[in-house]
Amino acid sequence: MGSSKKVLRADGTVRSGTGAAIDLATLGPLLTEREVAERFGWSEKTLQQRRFLGKPPRFVRIGTFSIRYPEKWLSEIVSEGPEST
Repeated sequence: MGSSKKVLRADGTVRSGTGAAIDLATLGPLLTEREVAERFGWSEKTLQQRRFLGKPPRFVRIGTFSIRYPEKWLSEIVSEGPEST
């Protein structure tokens, strides 16, 4: 499974582990870890474990510590189903 880590660059793009740049303006609303955990009825710790294991939802890392989840990428969780939590 490929890396889903992304890093914000000074030019406003997000650089992925594969080197591809993503324009932040195309990602739409970015949700915090707390907002995503509440949406799916999970704890923030569960979301952190999923991220560590490489499970959806995909995320972007802004700076060193700030993790955000593009709202349009959250459909990955819905299609994946509850057995994968």
